[in-house]
Amino acid sequence: MKRILYIIYSSIFYLYSIFPLNKNKTTFIMTHDKSINGNIMCMYKKVKKEQPNHICKFITKSQFNNVNKLKKILEELKFLFVTPYYLATSKTIFLDNVFLPMSYFRFKSEVKVVQLWHGCNTLKKFGQLSTSGLLKKLEKKANSKYTHIIVSSKNMIKLHKQVFGVDEKVIYPLGLPRMDIFFDENKIEDEKNKFYEQFKYLGDKKIILYAPTFRDNSLTSLDDNMDLSDIVNEFPDEYIIINKFHPFVTNKYKDITNNKIIDMSQYEDLTRLLFVADVLVTDYSSIVFDYALLNKPTIFYAYDKEEYENKIRGFYYNYEEYLGKTIVYSKKELLKRIININNKDKCKKDFISRYVDYNDSNSTKRIYNLIYC
Repeated sequence: MKRILYIIYSSIFYLYSIFPLNKNKTTFIMTHDKSINGNIMCMYKKVKKEQPNHICKFITKSQFNNVNKLKKILEELKFLFVTPYYLATSKTIFLDNVFLPMSYFRFKSEVKVVQLWHGCNTLKKFGQLSTSGLLKKLEKKANSKYTHIIVSSKNMIKLHKQVFGVDEKVIYPLGLPRMDIFFDENKIEDEKNKFYEQFKYLGDKKIILYAPTFRDNSLTSLDDNMDLSDIVNEFPDEYIIINKFHPFVTNKYKDITNNKIIDMSQYEDLTRLLFVADVLVTDYSSIVFDYALLNKPTIFYAYDKEEYENKIRGFYYNYEEYLGKTIVYSKKELLKRIININNKDKCKKDFISRYVDYNDSNSTKRIYNLIYC
């Protein structure tokens, strides 16, 4: 059924292709990270700063989240009949995820299609390394439309060549827009202040951010290992947990709250949560690579490592060798590590140097200059 919709969408795109390209128009396909500090929004702000009159259009998933049935139908019709016009007439297109209708597109030669993705590195396999069948074929066809893929380091070229199935000549190691803020202490403090203005009662707390990755098998069942309520009361008094679950499973875990656990799965700005967190607890999520830039402790709670590696997704790197001694495999081990947290749990500089070439706040500028200048 989805494939039919992709074909219909692309057919409408081709009808609109009779219209000329507008060199002063950019479409942003923001289907993964809609936060103000995400790759797409950082790029959008830069474009509008340099070209205030530039036309910017957005395609987002939020178009399908309207509770009002009539508005939802109207948004769906807009997506089907209006957004193909954006794509057919824009000189530049940015996206942060795979857009499968694009697998049936053929852009005009002058169009620049820029994949920013939503992570600078990975622990788990994704893209062409993890998909199969029709999905794998459609993703590869969609990926073939990219004229530019932006990565954070020369060391990331091989990875992205494999996961997107593209020639490395379209991969540019310029740094990612959302990484700029991690090298700007003033902006980090500003973001932290915004958070504590909203959540004043957390001002004197030490925050453990629990942000597990999405598991492909988690849509059908709850996982008690993700419920930390049975150990949280043994944490030091000043510690609280903020849960940040994947949007696909948020509703299943939203009731895991008490006076020491807060669910912020619906909080849009993950980057801001990273700034206020004193400790990150994750497993196979790529956010560890962002958090490492802040030089704060990370604990990898990999209770299902064997199953994840062999039956769910698998890893791009050797998990234990890549992460070292910061891995725990049970709630008991996690509790012990949190109680005895120390600087040894910080990611080392050589870890960061594997995936970051530029320790500055100019990645967005470099991308802008490449695409628009």
